[in-house]
Amino acid sequence: MSKLISVALAAFLVISVFPTASVSKEVTSHPEVKISIYTGRVGTMNWTLSQGLSDIVLKNSKWLKPTVVDTTGATEIYKMMAARPELRTKSIWYSGVDNDVLARQGFKPLPKYTTARPIMLLTGGGGTLGTLNPEIKTLADLPGKKVDVGIKGSFLHIVDLVPILEAARVLDKVKTYNLGWSKGPEAMADGLIDATYFSMTPSEPGGQWAPNKALTKLLATKKVYFIDFGEDVIMKAKKSTGYPIFPMVIPAGAFGKGVPPKDVTGNAYLQAWYADAELSEDVVYEIVRVAWEHINDFRLYHHAGKQYSAEGMATLPYPEEEWHPGAVKFYKDKGIKIGQ
Repeated sequence: MSKLISVALAAFLVISVFPTASVSKEVTSHPEVKISIYTGRVGTMNWTLSQGLSDIVLKNSKWLKPTVVDTTGATEIYKMMAARPELRTKSIWYSGVDNDVLARQGFKPLPKYTTARPIMLLTGGGGTLGTLNPEIKTLADLPGKKVDVGIKGSFLHIVDLVPILEAARVLDKVKTYNLGWSKGPEAMADGLIDATYFSMTPSEPGGQWAPNKALTKLLATKKVYFIDFGEDVIMKAKKSTGYPIFPMVIPAGAFGKGVPPKDVTGNAYLQAWYADAELSEDVVYEIVRVAWEHINDFRLYHHAGKQYSAEGMATLPYPEEEWHPGAVKFYKDKGIKIGQ
């Protein structure tokens, strides 16, 4: 997990010519099973891809009938699963790997929840601080500047930016603001702050990335410069906190010619679909089977689906014993490597 995540977010996002999946013989006598797929808010990437998963399973499974249920996000989902054990036998859900790792520790506001099991990769991406000041190139250039570190109490604030700035020894040398995804870019555009955080995801093979909405808007009118965190700083932050903080390379030209002009190291995130250990193995096997056989269909739902590969479905930073056994059985049947 400590290796630098490469331009295409390592092997799990590398696009290749997908091999023709050999369709397994489906058991038609299986009784109908209804499950819920819990997602974040309507319109978010995880909701869109989960809707895609639901549609694909409905079209291609003779007995599994999923329904998408939107929530406010992973924290609400983990609270639901912790408080309502009956949901664990009839649900899967999205989560960031960081949320799941922290839920296992009972990191507030997440409940302590230790029986979530990954079943397959949802997507990956990351981000870094952006600025309109061309003189700010690395974190070492931030002392004396005004920096948005995310909404106070958010995971971006607690788990990512504060530890990273502390590891770079600049947190006490900057004026921090808690503005968040929308207000931060607006304040920077108005000249009120010097730097704010932008998230982004790979969208095409060959290094093209999709910026989040705020960055898209800003790039249309201004020249944005991306601040290099440095792999050493990120790994120092991870070691000192124990938080799931990982480096990621944003490639040169990710947002067009010269933007950025050279590779920039930011922090990475991964999202996955999870199931409780109590969910039936045959249900998880069926979900993963259908997704594998129709992996190219995800690109019809979201640009991140263009990065999906049949070989990359199990590339998440968990040892085999922590995966759901239904998923493990399928991946072993197909000879797919489990883990990173």
